[in-house]
Amino acid sequence: MQARFRMERLGGEAAQTAIEGPLIYTDREYAEGVPEILVFELLRNRVQSAEGKRSR
Repeated sequence: MQARFRMERLGGEAAQTAIEGPLIYTDREYAEGVPEILVFELLRNRVQSAEGKRSR
């Protein structure tokens, strides 16, 4: 038996915050434009629900 945790897809702004947020208190940073490209790529991927339905 596998445990499952359902997560709603994040919108663009929330996804970017989730990507950039962990670096706020560090001396690390993404190269310019990388978070935006990552969000764009993630949002265009299709996902399959537990019922087998595909959505964007």
